[in-house]
Amino acid sequence: RHEFDNILLENALSFSSVTFLPETKISSLIYEGTKMIGVTDAGHEKNFHAHVIIDATGVNSILGQENKDPKSCALAVRGYYDNVTGLNNTIEVYFSDNILPGYFWIFPTSPTTANIGGGTFQNIVEDKKINIKDLLHDFVANHPIASKKLKNAKLTGILKGGKIPLAFGDFNWSRVRGNLILIGDAGGFVNPITAEGISYAIKTDIYAGDIISEYLKAGAKNESILMKFDELWQKDFSSQYKMGDIFFEGIEPSLIQKYVVDCLLRSLEDLDLKNPATSYEYLVRLKVLTKAF
Repeated sequence: RHEFDNILLENALSFSSVTFLPETKISSLIYEGTKMIGVTDAGHEKNFHAHVIIDATGVNSILGQENKDPKSCALAVRGYYDNVTGLNNTIEVYFSDNILPGYFWIFPTSPTTANIGGGTFQNIVEDKKINIKDLLHDFVANHPIASKKLKNAKLTGILKGGKIPLAFGDFNWSRVRGNLILIGDAGGFVNPITAEGISYAIKTDIYAGDIISEYLKAGAKNESILMKFDELWQKDFSSQYKMGDIFFEGIEPSLIQKYVVDCLLRSLEDLDLKNPATSYEYLVRLKVLTKAF
């Protein structure tokens, strides 16, 4: 993510009209009547005004996230470990009864380092009073297979956790509020089956950019143009979100586990690491599938 996000930032900064303000903290929103016209940046003690505002602040957005049902959100924790042995070009997924339909994972980042974590639904965490960090520590220390690779592993930094909003139930609410557009996790654009959000963040970003360009060219007066944003994302992937309710309604966790494994095996059949043009895409797809709940 550090490399990927930096690529996006560098490309954005290649345009002379783009200004990047790191360590920005939005403390309040500026309104003119009911219309949002800007934001206050407490970090730089400035007000910024705009014809259109995009909320890309992720899962902790105070403007989005209408679906906060614990049954529609996942909780996960991960850390980066050094001195891991037995790693190769294999993404490892470990299903465990104590967090099903969630799982633990080992994502190699080098021959001796890995991203290691685990997660499951928020309601399962709350109902069973699960401490995911404790379960992850136990996984590292005691899992009959993984612990052999992690015997001398050391956590670098700290464990970090977060909530993942899944597009369950009533997900067709509008992500456009006047001249404000919600994209990515701020708009709850996360696949309910795979828990994948990167591709949806990028797609909604592109759709928002196209619509805003049309809006500005038309004089930034007709806000109905911005409503086309909803039409674009609904046409593209709302059907994928509908599958979430069907998939999880009464299905046993063991069947979900089988589905994830089958998806991984199908992707592996097409994997061609010798082709650098496609290998990254396939590896991302594999990682996405391992996040399936």
